[in-house]
Amino acid sequence: MKSLGRLSFKGSIHFEEKMTHLLTQISVEIENSISANSYNCLLLIGGYGRGEGGVIRIDNIELPHNNLDFLFISKATSQKSENVLLSQVNTIISKYCSQVNIDFDLAIISDLKLKLTDPLVITYDMRFGHKVINGDASILQNMENFTLENIPDWDIRNLMVNRGTLLTINDLILAKKHHTMKDIKAVIKHCVKAIIGYGDALLYYNGQYHYSYAEKQRRMREQKNIDESFKKLYDEAMNFRFEPNYKKYLKQDLLQFQNSVKSTLKDIHLKCESISLKEKNM
Repeated sequence: MKSLGRLSFKGSIHFEEKMTHLLTQISVEIENSISANSYNCLLLIGGYGRGEGGVIRIDNIELPHNNLDFLFISKATSQKSENVLLSQVNTIISKYCSQVNIDFDLAIISDLKLKLTDPLVITYDMRFGHKVINGDASILQNMENFTLENIPDWDIRNLMVNRGTLLTINDLILAKKHHTMKDIKAVIKHCVKAIIGYGDALLYYNGQYHYSYAEKQRRMREQKNIDESFKKLYDEAMNFRFEPNYKKYLKQDLLQFQNSVKSTLKDIHLKCESISLKEKNM
């Protein structure tokens, strides 16, 4: 496997070496266990695929804060053969990730289905922000329709609705009489994801979207027509994504913070719809 470059934005050399070793083990076993004629490549996408994954320190040990997101591009011609490949790859990845207690998500798509896939935010992000764990990723590089210009408005609206749903889940969590630390951290993570999602949508409608988190953070800071308080909120959320600091949020009244985020994002949602529909008085 070629050098992967950085996987995280804030991780140490030790963290990078540990994660690269894990991915190399996965690559070697896939190469030794699965016929090269049955697949194109295994990709790492998401934050770590962009080289901007989050790192959290627990007892001075650096751990990935997010799941590793894998995409396996197969040459399968039937659902049955695709399911067999998915099971094989899942077994291999699970074997190594479980040894170091790292969670992962795995999706599979055939090269034919990929070629027929509509351009979306996720396909644009994936095309320009991924790492090849094993195989040949030229199929993804050649997907010239996966561009920012081809992303439909409805997909950005879906992004906002998806992230807004996380705040509805937060309402249900906060309505419980007792909260575990897992509940509290879920509320914080959901708020952060919602803030970033809505900020991304706002960047898109202002012609400033980018697949890189770091670049989006920089571009948001430079926007002149976006409220400074939201820019600060987005900036803090991005910093949390790179290097989570729960203590900062734990000092706040979470119900108050949640309601404040909902109120702010309602205004952002209307602003995005206003730009999309060219209607000033939403």
